[in-house]
Amino acid sequence: MKRSLLIALPLALAAANLQGAQFYAAGEPRTESPQVVLLQKDGLQPISNRFRVASYNVEDFYDGVDDGTNCTPERAERHAKNVAALLDQIHPDVLILEEVESDRALQMINHDLKSPFPFAAVTQFATDRGKKDKLNIGLLSRFEVHGLRALDFESMSGPARPPRGVLNFYLEPEKDVRLLLYGVHLKSNWGDADKNRVQRLTAVKLLKADADAIVAKSPQYKWEVLMAGDTNVDPDDPQFAHDPTFSPIADWVDLWRGRPPAERVTIPTRHGDPMQEFPPATFDRFFVSRELCQKPWAVGTPQVLQTGVDTNNVFTLPGQNDFDASDHYPIYVDIVR
Repeated sequence: MKRSLLIALPLALAAANLQGAQFYAAGEPRTESPQVVLLQKDGLQPISNRFRVASYNVEDFYDGVDDGTNCTPERAERHAKNVAALLDQIHPDVLILEEVESDRALQMINHDLKSPFPFAAVTQFATDRGKKDKLNIGLLSRFEVHGLRALDFESMSGPARPPRGVLNFYLEPEKDVRLLLYGVHLKSNWGDADKNRVQRLTAVKLLKADADAIVAKSPQYKWEVLMAGDTNVDPDDPQFAHDPTFSPIADWVDLWRGRPPAERVTIPTRHGDPMQEFPPATFDRFFVSRELCQKPWAVGTPQVLQTGVDTNNVFTLPGQNDFDASDHYPIYVDIVR
């Protein structure tokens, strides 16, 4: 694990006070190099005037090796085929995947695509006990990737320390333009609600500080920023009306805001257990800097492929049948010159 000399984040974050409960996070993220799983240089493509970025939480995508009786190699293979079938309908050029266990798991998905990607990488996050986390972030790209790194929050301390971390890289659409991308998987809503909120807030604060530092270090480029992934927050849902998670990026654009609810659901209600029947939500989101809403490169309207979830049975595991791929739907957006 190597330290990055690119930026220096604050050693401590101010304590947050949410509904009377005080939390803090101390230290700084550990900067790591994700594992490059595949690099076929002759297969990389130049960036065209239109390219597609997608994000997909593939729900506990394990490789089936020593993963217990619920995730056999056969189920893992079926899970990969189900995920790949949906991605083949989207045809992304850059794909960010959440909840990918390992390099082998990422390779399984890529192998089953009709048009596999020439570049693949996956984070190697650690848990608070020093073990390898199974909920990593994977990256598949048809373009050359620059500055690939991950911020792992395991090195921090305090109750506001976020789980996991974020994936970071940039693309070069043209000589003087750099598109800075972040793949995220923020804290879920299981457990203490106040703690969950401040952990998400801390992660987004650190991400924004990181992006600002990168842009400030190389002002000679026109920087545009895109954050994609499972945020576990839907600001249009009343229960998140006062959630502070997105406050550090208030000057960025949330591409789903204003869209009719039916068009933007990314995690549907699953039936079969009243205790787990939650309202449909849009947890999977795209945020972009305002520069990416202006020419020459401008982001389009986000889309969601609303299939691949067994909404009739919350107990169905992904890969248990030839349809179910996740409890989330994949999202995608085009960037056009």
